[in-house]
Amino acid sequence: MMKGGAPDEIQINITNVKEGVGFSDMTELPFGHIKTFHQIEELEGGNIQITHQVEAIITGEKENEFFMGNIWPGMQEGLSAAVANIITLAKS
Repeated sequence: MMKGGAPDEIQINITNVKEGVGFSDMTELPFGHIKTFHQIEELEGGNIQITHQVEAIITGEKENEFFMGNIWPGMQEGLSAAVANIITLAKS
């Protein structure tokens, strides 16, 4: 389990790990949950391809508007840094 961002009560739980291939996690929220899938593939020439998929299941119209207006933009802004961290881990 990892703690992520504010508020402190939000927990990110690793749900599946395949060594050298990828992992998935899920975050339970008061208004739904977010599943994230990270897949790592080694390519020719020592390159790495990262696939990052986010699935958000949000319950309620107001909750969805809140998520899309307040949470999703921050998740998008942090995507490049998150993928860069995964690349660093994959290379080590």
